[in-house]
Parts: sequence; structure tokens; C-alpha cells
Amino acid sequence: MLDSLPAEQAETVRLKCYDNLTFRQIAELTEISEATVNSRCRYANTYSETIRIEEEIWMLNIKPKSTPPIWAFK
Repeated sequence: MLDSLPAEQAETVRLKCYDNLTFRQIAELTEISEATVNSRCRYANTYSETIRIEEEIWMLNIKPKSTPPIWAFK
């Protein structure tokens, strides 16, 4: 899933979720503001939730004549 995120969001999520760093620590390490760290995590979460919903819809064939969602091509 992280591979489908933009690089900056993926890096932020890795540091937060896998390295258990705080927003402040991530901000200091990456030399960006805490607000930017927060935004990147929030956007990554929103993107991930959108992909999850698309996957569910696609697997349930709720939209049988639609084009496959973007994750289907990865």
C-alpha cells in the first residue's frame, strides 16, 4: 500500500507507523513543519481509505461495467 502513495507521504507514514516517531520528531528529521507532517499523514490516510473502498466496490461488482480502479494496474 505504501508503494502507491506519493514518496513524501509514504516516507512520513513509514516514520510514524513503523519507526513510531512523533510528528515533532518527523518534522525535525525531515526538516518540515509539524503541520506538514500532519497533513501528509492525513492525506495518506484519506488516500488509503479511498483505495480500500474502491477495492470493496470492485470485488463486490457493484459497478460491473466500470473501468478498474487505479490499484488494479499495480
